[in-house]
Amino acid sequence: AKASGNLSLPAAMSSSNLVRQVGLYVPPVLGALCFGYAASTLRGGEESQLRQQLQQEAEELDQRRLTWLQQPNRSVQYKASAIQEVHNQKALGPAGVLLNRGEVVEVLEDGQGMEQGFSVVRRE
Repeated sequence: AKASGNLSLPAAMSSSNLVRQVGLYVPPVLGALCFGYAASTLRGGEESQLRQQLQQEAEELDQRRLTWLQQPNRSVQYKASAIQEVHNQKALGPAGVLLNRGEVVEVLEDGQGMEQGFSVVRRE
């Protein structure tokens, strides 16, 4: 059988065979391409939305900690010694104080709830 133009098809490949082969392989390939494209565009939008939400929550938490730190009239509860230096400078945030290992501080308040694990301290 001859195809249009200068291309010739093998004798075993009749037009019905060709239609059947195209029908078997083309739709799944096109479907996969379409779904892959759609997923990539949706994923990009969701990722940027999630990044934006995480950034906003981090800023709100930093602001709450700053407000917590600025409360006046605190008395010293106890003295403590820093057991290690913070390795990740970004973990300090705008409310953080870089303490060196062994440095003695006065603890003014221990954190509760979202601030658990944080303390308001003053260098001695």
